[in-house]
Amino acid sequence: MIYSFGQYEVDTLRQTLLHDGEEVALEPQVYRLLVMLLAAEGNVVTTDRIIEEIWDGRIVSEAAISSRIYAVRNALGDDGRSQALVRTVRGTGFRFVGEVTTRSDSGSTEAPVPARTSDRSGDKPVLAILPFHQDSSAAQDLLAESLVEGLTTALSRVRDFAVIARQSVLVSAEGNETGVQAARRLGATYVIEGMVRRAGERVRANVSLTHTPDAHCLWSQQFDDRIDDVFSLQDRLVIHVTGQLAPNIRAVEVERAKARTAGERSAYELTLTALPLFWRGEREAHFEAEARLRRATEIDPGYAPAQAYLAWCMSHGANAMWATNPDTTYARAAAQARAAIPLAGDHAPSLVAIGAGLTLSSNDMSQARAVLERALAYDPSNAWGWMRYGFVLYMDGEPARGLEALDRAEQLSPFDPFLFNVWFARAICHFSLGDVAAAERANAEGARLQPDIPWAGRQLLSFRIMQGDADGARKAAQRLLGEFPDLTAGSVLASLPPGHPQKNNDFLTALKAAGLPD
Repeated sequence: MIYSFGQYEVDTLRQTLLHDGEEVALEPQVYRLLVMLLAAEGNVVTTDRIIEEIWDGRIVSEAAISSRIYAVRNALGDDGRSQALVRTVRGTGFRFVGEVTTRSDSGSTEAPVPARTSDRSGDKPVLAILPFHQDSSAAQDLLAESLVEGLTTALSRVRDFAVIARQSVLVSAEGNETGVQAARRLGATYVIEGMVRRAGERVRANVSLTHTPDAHCLWSQQFDDRIDDVFSLQDRLVIHVTGQLAPNIRAVEVERAKARTAGERSAYELTLTALPLFWRGEREAHFEAEARLRRATEIDPGYAPAQAYLAWCMSHGANAMWATNPDTTYARAAAQARAAIPLAGDHAPSLVAIGAGLTLSSNDMSQARAVLERALAYDPSNAWGWMRYGFVLYMDGEPARGLEALDRAEQLSPFDPFLFNVWFARAICHFSLGDVAAAERANAEGARLQPDIPWAGRQLLSFRIMQGDADGARKAAQRLLGEFPDLTAGSVLASLPPGHPQKNNDFLTALKAAGLPD
């Protein structure tokens, strides 16, 4: 949907605000608030609804709401005195009073409402970040406080769990409580605690994650760094801590969801339990994951993660040579991914899944890249986002930058279940840059981590063909047929993503020459 008023235009598909054709930068919360006001069609948007939509119902101050309204007005050239576009309705909320026209964007399937992840599909876990312990130096006091504030902001962007507002944690703090006791009183499922120490110019931060119900420490790590600039140091620590906290919480939530019987699982729980099957890299597990995701979309069609992961799962199956008709599966996956875009809002994991699905199922890398860049803007610590961004950069002709993104993915989540994908993507980036030895090492490491994925052999065959190594290509083809005897040259070509540079008749001829049957 496109909203036009005066010299401004809001495009909800691209999530942009334009002024005379020039994009106006907006923070995600400010953009969502603006769309809420426009979608209300002149009706009052209450402060309660703003809190529910923008902050997921968490306790926030009136100052926080006022600051977002100020930002909306400022972006539109409005102010609190004139209120020419955004008018305050005292004691109730706000409404948009400008004259607005709307039109549908061609090809868009989205509804004219602010996109967000549905919370109807099960109880999201709740996270409390307690004040970090610290030494007595003034610089250290600032670092410990700013680190907690940065973590609260960063983890709120993940949106796979709710984060208790910072002020609520501080207001409810009681003197002699343990962290777990405080978290239980706050209603938190998980609690993050930390200690920050300084020795000269060196800083050490110890951070732990505890599951509140059983007081079990799920993860703890020590981070060492050097003080150059307090805020630069804060940013580095926040990125590394967030990057490793989110996967650990996801793993525990998966186990919790598994404990419920299949018939009782919500869309949220079905999606969670589909993920381990999805990343296992085995044919039967893949189709079970796809079935669970389809069931999740039936239970709650508005639940963005289920819709988004289904698109990724479908395209993944076609790429893995498991689909009966890859071309049809890719087309359906692309449609599924595009239909999920308006549901995703600022939910970075859903945007990553959509971007992954589009990268594999379409030849429009610009759209896939834009979705992934949006995801990483919301959550710079999303390891899967950097993994998929590395692949789309390769597909878009930037393999060197792709390697940088893949390195960042591994740094953020060094034990990730999808680490094999990082290595396979590294392989094609290295090959594209002319480093055949590095490409083959990376391909072998991906196969070691996930031996049941058929595209390891397909990539090796591809490398031999592109090198002009006819004997090596024949050997690679025979090895591939030994593992997957039903493969044909046509099925291998069809399994390549639509945007893959080798999806052409020349490569089909080369596959046949290597010994794959018609």
